[in-house]
Amino acid sequence: MRTIARRHPSHGADFWAGHHRSWKESGLSKMEYFKKYSLSKDAGYYWFKKLEGKDRTQGGAIVPTNFTIIKTEVSSYQPIKLNFSRFQVEIGADFQARTLVKLIKTLEEM
Repeated sequence: MRTIARRHPSHGADFWAGHHRSWKESGLSKMEYFKKYSLSKDAGYYWFKKLEGKDRTQGGAIVPTNFTIIKTEVSSYQPIKLNFSRFQVEIGADFQARTLVKLIKTLEEM
């Protein structure tokens, strides 16, 4: 008969956040801490990584900046040239992708 492990109700985010704070102050490696408190290594690494990600995102500040958007236009457009055996196709700036696909299929059939 297969036994299904049940998650201990206290082993959620709050449980691991407390252990994470305690571990930081302990001076122990993660592995040493998990062994000392008989904690699951896999669960510990999972939660510590998750909590360390939260630490990086918390406490940030929004810094106002002043900037100006400058719109530049390219005055000279160089067409793309494709060579298909005995054909050469120039693709301009306003080409339609569907048209290009149809053209390539037609050239392949020739």
